[in-house]
Amino acid sequence: MPLNSREIAGLFWFGALAVFCLLKQDIRLAIIGILKMFAKPAIWAPFVGLLAYVTVFIWIARQQDVWNPGLVSGTVTWFIASAAVLLINIGDASKQPRFFRRVALRTLQLSVLIGFVMNLFVLSLPAELVLQPLIAILAGVSIVAAHRQEDQAAKRLADALLALLTLAIAVFVVVETLRNWGVVSTKQTLLAFALPIWLTVAILPFIYVISIYASYQVTFARLRFHTDDEKSLKRADWALVWVLRGRTRDVTSFGDHWLGDVSAAPTFRTACSVVKSYKHERRSKEREKRRRLAELRCDPRTGRMDAEGRQMDRREFDETTMALDWLATCQMGRYDELGGYRADMLELLDNDFKDQGLPHEHGIQMLVTDDLESWWAWRRTVTGWCFAIGSNAPPPDQWLFDGPNPPTGPPGGDPIWGSSPDASLAMNW
Repeated sequence: MPLNSREIAGLFWFGALAVFCLLKQDIRLAIIGILKMFAKPAIWAPFVGLLAYVTVFIWIARQQDVWNPGLVSGTVTWFIASAAVLLINIGDASKQPRFFRRVALRTLQLSVLIGFVMNLFVLSLPAELVLQPLIAILAGVSIVAAHRQEDQAAKRLADALLALLTLAIAVFVVVETLRNWGVVSTKQTLLAFALPIWLTVAILPFIYVISIYASYQVTFARLRFHTDDEKSLKRADWALVWVLRGRTRDVTSFGDHWLGDVSAAPTFRTACSVVKSYKHERRSKEREKRRRLAELRCDPRTGRMDAEGRQMDRREFDETTMALDWLATCQMGRYDELGGYRADMLELLDNDFKDQGLPHEHGIQMLVTDDLESWWAWRRTVTGWCFAIGSNAPPPDQWLFDGPNPPTGPPGGDPIWGSSPDASLAMNW
């Protein structure tokens, strides 16, 4: 199937970018390092396995007249842009709830249909050669400017130009579709539209198997830091497999004192009890987080949030969290001098957080309890969102929080922090 002008332009700019990178010694050395990393079987084997898995499904689809050689270009594009990216980001499966369900449902979103329609007709090669880098530059400006208050005018201009370009392309596609409806309304068009949907759903079992295997291997490796007794390790390994039963998020989160507890269990039944206790505690913390997140969504002071509860307007978020992190690091480092946390830490730092990107009047508030055993600090960003950090025990104890209002007391003293450091609602850190 011959390449269209959009694909030719994309290959041209990709090649130009590749040549530019190869001419830069530091970038070239980084690329060589990445290629060496991919030379390891643990890295390339999953990709080869995915390619073989997809090939089998394509062979089956060919027998059922659902795939034909005219879909080669779309299949290759899908494998590089979707399947490979999904495999590279496999760690998300162990962090995000209902990850596989969301990936499957994402293929049915309206944006998928719009994206497909927008690619039914392409512009001339000169137009594509000009538009592709222009759109990339405008999108980059919009993303970068979103994090800097002083660049909001540039972001608005970039967004407006992107909207105009998108509208112009959409009008062109609609007009061409209506003019060539007889060419568009074919079985091949329907097959091309369905291709990324059924291929994505088809590879989810493979992605799940790789994800759970990787999660268990990482957890098994952590256990080996707690004991070198092979019987204890096997007992702990099998207890994790038996009780957690392939739940990637549970397996990945198994850590802290639970690793030592399960590796020290004298029997398989005891090891299973330890894992069950971990599972019960984790469920309780998840319920608490869901409850507090629901309350946060109903709070009129809360800004626009994504599906994970993260704020959409993230101005000053990075600068604020870096400054608070630095303050916490200094508190932990100077704890032993007084046998407690220092109330004068801001003065010791000269109230200077310019290296973290904050202005001279940074607005960080810090309080320390009279016994010097607890402290907390917070800052309200330009968006009105508050970040806080604190401790109620000796280092390395650390609690994080973010929300529409700051805590009024230290961790353990104000319930807004949550019941424990890892149960706090800090979605935006």
